[in-house]
Amino acid sequence: MRIAIVGAGAMGQLFGALLQQSGNDVTLLEVDERTIDAVQENGITVKTYDGEDVTHQAVPICRPETQMAPVDLVILFVKTYDSERALDQCMHIVGEHTSFLTLQNGLGNAEMLRRYMGEEHILVGITTINSDREGLFTVRTSNQGIVKFMPADGVVGPYVQSVVDALAGAGIDVEAHEDIWADIWQKCAYNAALNATSAVCRVPCGGMGIMNKGMDLCNDIIDEACGIAVAYGIEADASKVKRDLRTKIFGPEKNHCTSMLQDVMAKRRTECSSINGGLVAKARAKGIEAPYNEVMFNLLRSIESTYDIQV
Repeated sequence: MRIAIVGAGAMGQLFGALLQQSGNDVTLLEVDERTIDAVQENGITVKTYDGEDVTHQAVPICRPETQMAPVDLVILFVKTYDSERALDQCMHIVGEHTSFLTLQNGLGNAEMLRRYMGEEHILVGITTINSDREGLFTVRTSNQGIVKFMPADGVVGPYVQSVVDALAGAGIDVEAHEDIWADIWQKCAYNAALNATSAVCRVPCGGMGIMNKGMDLCNDIIDEACGIAVAYGIEADASKVKRDLRTKIFGPEKNHCTSMLQDVMAKRRTECSSINGGLVAKARAKGIEAPYNEVMFNLLRSIESTYDIQV
């Protein structure tokens, strides 16, 4: 399969290396010149957390305007706030049968893609695979997790199966279903709880389990998020999200730093607008109060707005 991956961050590089290694024709599309130069010179190094598995893979990488040939599949791995800019830069590689797969965080990704193309070209999903960037061309992963996605039009046809086969052939645990909205909202609830609190408190995942009040706050955010989902007719399972949260906070990945925490520590913009802010927007549209997520959203936006004067 001919695949373009938009965004050569931690997830983009991991998926790019795995898909290229398994025989697909992959190109990474990136705008950061330092990353482009580093990957062109060194390829991509993928390490596991236990240090037992290290692979090196050469993957073509270029700026979006340099890639001219149409592709079969575009996978979006840019931050959600960069999606429209990225799409504007890469629509010239879209052919009659090109589809877009978003595995991005938060809510609103399918709606954003609908402004650019018909539902028959949109695949929307989640991934629980983690990848941390170590330098410009090295990523570290646990080799665990899953990709779940759905076609926006609800039709699981031959093309959808070809995407499943490509990902599975790369060693990725993948499932395609007609409807995974509950999974999408549950992941948003999880991220709203753990990513946001860890970023505000500036602690790794396990830090939220040191005090009972930390866990209580995370659970309240989850309950609120899943309650909003139910208002939209989506049976999000808050108890499952809480179990996953406890596994992360008290399990072997308790020292992992969430992507939102990494953004705050590096004084970068976060994805809070599509996660906690996305939940708040959905709540308001239904006339529902969302005080926990609104406070977290306002705190994160305040942090982002005061990077220059923080002490």
